[in-house]
Amino acid sequence: MKILLTLLLLFVVFTTNAQHFKVTPQGLKNQAEDKTFAVLEFPDQSKADLYAKAVKYIHQAYKNPERVIKSDLKDESIRFISYKDDMKVSNGGVKIPVEIKYAVQLEFKDGKIKYEIVDQDFGGLTYSGNIWKGYPIWE
Repeated sequence: MKILLTLLLLFVVFTTNAQHFKVTPQGLKNQAEDKTFAVLEFPDQSKADLYAKAVKYIHQAYKNPERVIKSDLKDESIRFISYKDDMKVSNGGVKIPVEIKYAVQLEFKDGKIKYEIVDQDFGGLTYSGNIWKGYPIWE
């Protein structure tokens, strides 16, 4: 459920700010600028307010926020881990469990948040390959 909330939040934020991203082996890429991050604008919001809202969201979205927060510089930045541990991939009729993790880095300035996925682990899923090298999600 946490991953769905995170993805929904990202969808709303990215579509609202007209930034389009694609998934690549190197991470998310902003299609217009070939950058790995998005800058989200929130006019008339101080960086302290934006930071406080992000922390509040993390505390509401995760059962154990102290376990997912990996770095926290008050009013400056926060890094947290999102995960999905009950996903299954079909491989020749066999359902294989896969755990997906990614680290999100938020950096705050007055009126802006820089959003970047700084690390990702797809637990055996690869961007290409075959049954002997992993389970490809696309070729």
